[in-house]
Amino acid sequence: MKKGNAGDDAIVLKIQDKFHFQEIGEEKMLMLIRRLAADQRFDEIERIKDDKNYRAELYKGYHIV
Repeated sequence: MKKGNAGDDAIVLKIQDKFHFQEIGEEKMLMLIRRLAADQRFDEIERIKDDKNYRAELYKGYHIV
């Protein structure tokens, strides 16, 4: 059985981390959308898809970490 080298292993871990953080980001966005929809703030949902700073502000306001 062939062993990978440390460089290959590091690349695989970086890719796995990227996908893990992407999943976390998607979950945070979904939580925010659900909260905004519950509060009937539908215009805000449209805005957060393009405005990263506003989205971060709303994450803080809704205590989504």
